[in-house]
Amino acid sequence: MIRRFTRRPGALVSLVPFVVSLLLGTQVRSQAEDGLVVEGLRGSIPREAVARVVDARTADLIACVTQRRGTNEMLAGSVTLSFVIGTNGATRVARVVSSSVGDRTAERCMTTIGASLRFPPPTGGEAEAAQTIQFPIDPEVRPPIAMSTQSLASTRVTLGRLATRCRVTGGTVHVTAYVGRGGHVMNAGAHASTSTLDPKLDCVVTAILGMDFPDPGSYPAKTDFDVGTPP
Repeated sequence: MIRRFTRRPGALVSLVPFVVSLLLGTQVRSQAEDGLVVEGLRGSIPREAVARVVDARTADLIACVTQRRGTNEMLAGSVTLSFVIGTNGATRVARVVSSSVGDRTAERCMTTIGASLRFPPPTGGEAEAAQTIQFPIDPEVRPPIAMSTQSLASTRVTLGRLATRCRVTGGTVHVTAYVGRGGHVMNAGAHASTSTLDPKLDCVVTAILGMDFPDPGSYPAKTDFDVGTPP
């Protein structure tokens, strides 16, 4: 049983300072500190403009994780969302480019919110920005123990077969999972090394949830690993 403490009210999730970078192209420059602009081959958008839009949906992004803590109160980590912003300011593509939260439902929720955002129109064409959000664990909940990659040796053959079954080729799917007593997977999430593998994420996570992992003992563990091989 997970050890509980007396709960105190308070925010469980905080946003780290914005990290906004242009991912479409190689020409990136920054202006003075009070007027930073992300710029690339096709377009640019002020960092503070991105911040204002995402800040307005902070409560919804937080809820993506807190609502899932009913299944696992230890859910925590960071998520980096990227946005392809069209010339009219609408989000053309939103995707999770990195996540250590370990819950696919929460990650899909954040992607859906990201896809609905509307930004000021970029200057000079489409632009892409990325934001990292931290979701710290409730300080009154004991964190999961760490499961080393060495302890996953017995699962390597199964993970190889999983990559074939889900057709993970030309890149990797990085999985974060919580493993409970008896090796049962409690929750799992994932992000892909390339957008072409995003459609494979649900297949991979569904299979991971049905796998048996090494028994962590008396308290749940958290682990991460890759499915597939780098190109």
